[in-house]
Amino acid sequence: MLKFAGAALRVRGTPRPQGFAAWAPSFRTGGEWGARRWAGTASAVNGSEDVSAAASASSSSSSSSSTRQQWKLWMSNVCPVRTHRYDVRYYLYAREQPMNVVNKIMERARLDDCLKGEAFRVQSAETLPRDGGVLMTLETQSTPQSIMPHLSQLLHSVPVTVPLAIFPVAAHHVVGEPFVDDIGGLVASNEITVEVHGSEKNHLALRERLFELLRPYGRIASLSVGPLVKDLNPRTAEVVFERTYSAACARICAHRREILDGTTMHVSYNDASKANRIIAWIQRNPRLMVLIVSIAFFLTTLFIFDPLRVMFCTAKISGRFSPENYDSFKWISGLLRLSGRETAPVFAEREKDELRLQTWLSQPPGSILYVHGAQGTGKSRFARSAKAIQKNNVLLIDVERMIERSDDDFVKQLAATVGFFPEFSFLSWMGSAMDAFTPGTGRAAVTSTTTKTMHILDVMTRSCAKLSEPNPLIIIDGFSVENKNKHENFMKILLEWAEMITESKQARVVFVASSAFEVEGGLAEYIPSACIDELILGDVSLSSAVAALEKQMGHELSEEMVDAVAILGGRFAHLNLLLHKVQGGVSPLHVVDEMVADAKKLVRDAVFASTFEGTKIHCGMTDLWPIIVKLAETDSIPYDSVLLSTFKGNPKPLQSLVRCSLLSAIPDDDGKLLLKAGSPLLQAAFVSLASDPLVRPGIDIQVLTAKIAKEEQRIKAAEEELIGIQKTNAGSGAVSDAARKGRQNYLLQRIAESQEKIFNFETQLVDCEKAVKIASK
Repeated sequence: MLKFAGAALRVRGTPRPQGFAAWAPSFRTGGEWGARRWAGTASAVNGSEDVSAAASASSSSSSSSSTRQQWKLWMSNVCPVRTHRYDVRYYLYAREQPMNVVNKIMERARLDDCLKGEAFRVQSAETLPRDGGVLMTLETQSTPQSIMPHLSQLLHSVPVTVPLAIFPVAAHHVVGEPFVDDIGGLVASNEITVEVHGSEKNHLALRERLFELLRPYGRIASLSVGPLVKDLNPRTAEVVFERTYSAACARICAHRREILDGTTMHVSYNDASKANRIIAWIQRNPRLMVLIVSIAFFLTTLFIFDPLRVMFCTAKISGRFSPENYDSFKWISGLLRLSGRETAPVFAEREKDELRLQTWLSQPPGSILYVHGAQGTGKSRFARSAKAIQKNNVLLIDVERMIERSDDDFVKQLAATVGFFPEFSFLSWMGSAMDAFTPGTGRAAVTSTTTKTMHILDVMTRSCAKLSEPNPLIIIDGFSVENKNKHENFMKILLEWAEMITESKQARVVFVASSAFEVEGGLAEYIPSACIDELILGDVSLSSAVAALEKQMGHELSEEMVDAVAILGGRFAHLNLLLHKVQGGVSPLHVVDEMVADAKKLVRDAVFASTFEGTKIHCGMTDLWPIIVKLAETDSIPYDSVLLSTFKGNPKPLQSLVRCSLLSAIPDDDGKLLLKAGSPLLQAAFVSLASDPLVRPGIDIQVLTAKIAKEEQRIKAAEEELIGIQKTNAGSGAVSDAARKGRQNYLLQRIAESQEKIFNFETQLVDCEKAVKIASK
């Protein structure tokens, strides 16, 4: 409670005395038509208004000039007007500030020469933070019409500006009946709605009258009056002030003011239009919003995001934030590492390949190192060994983990792999938010996967340019024939970037792929003009494998272990699995028998179901089984021979066999491709199936039966054509007799050849059936 001149000053939130009537007493003062003189500042409002109706009301309530006048005064801008729900100023200003300002102004009024004779007595006062002012009930000797000009001049001569309120304090005579509320969700607005009630609501000069009454509170941007109404419905007008505090003054001071005889106006905030004003403007100007958002995104990306992205990509390549590059982490890791930790064996052939890799790394950048070979030969492990040679500025891009994901997840994984941060999620969210308000405006933030990929690679180029000693080493691994065309040809874009960055000598690039990738064109298909160093990894020799395992195990291998290694050959993945299981206490031959049995099951699936390890192959039993039998006998077959003789020049079936790693295409010393089993383990499965006394004749029976059916179809087709030729009229002239006779001879010869094949197939079929009977006993 604040005491002033013997009266209680109440701040909003304190108990309201004598109910609602004491909290918001009702007074009505009239007004008349007449000329207005507006001051140049907001503090000089109502200064020269001569309201005769208010004077008559006050004179009727008093019997003599000595009777004191009771009226309401609105002090605006004594605290910040709350323009929206989260207005920071509303929470920062001191709650006692408005009353302190009012007390100081009233003290100045008592000392003013023109107002010195007035004995101001404050009956009540209430702070309205939302409207930015204090509503006071005063009791004075003179009428408000004589006091207001002097009070306004006092505030105009020495302006009082409250922090956070922006505009100076102004005084207004409340000529209506203010509606004071504390609705939490309502905020002040510069737009108000005026409802006109009474008999003169359809008066022709209503718009001029409203302008005359509302203009003293501030400049009006627009004023529109609704259409004529009938019955008891009010007529509405929409008024937009240039300043929000002007609308607040009009709402407090002019609510329920009489504008004509028997006609009043009710003033309220038009909060809904304020809240939707920006949204409505966006909806009216979608093309302009697309342009604005595009420019904003471009400038944000250019001056804020891209420098950060280059910094983080550079840190990722250099390993600045990687703990593995710090000696303290290495020391702790060494203490925690188990002494019995197993490591992979090192083969003599790999030592030669690593020496070649070391030589390539010592040379200036300028070529792409293309490492390829059959599946399981240790290509990925070999490529990663380059990190141990160069140590610094090495980045591994393993696309196998990200390529199978959706476009958005793929871009996120690629960005995380290369250290691209901040990525595109924020911009995508901004675009979605814009689309929620106005469909189509968020397109400025939406870009394709290709555009995002190229942006990431562009940032990587700038990051590599910042690192020179040593030049960055980029290892690209995980591409296969199946995933090379996913995500809008990402692999082609990445390889073209690799070609560019190596030609500009900014970085070295190692590309790892399987032999299936090489069969279908290899790197030359995507970057034919690039300088490529090729490194082919194959199976190691038996002697090298035995020596590496002896070194790994620390003793000479047993005869059983040597036999197991001989069956598995020099395939790195299978030898490593054998080593782990033998060290676990399993017999070597038992491990090999299990591995061969699993391989035989996979081969049977390929023969009977045309699938290998879940991958569909485009090759039937009649073509695949003869190839398996021949490989079991000769170990390798010329690739072109199988392509031309078995598949009649169609590369797709053979490529599908190589792609699924059932077969492998290995170049010989002359560069010609040889077709071999996908691994020595599969070669052992081929030999086992081809030498099985029950399995081989059983599969041969099915193959021969299918071949006999195929030849019978050819005979049937030829016979039908012969019958058609015989029915043709010889004298028709459509086909010459010589041509008809020649076609008949060709078909007869074809039938004879098919009959001869069927005879041979049936002879073999009888032998196979006998072999099955013998093997079944």
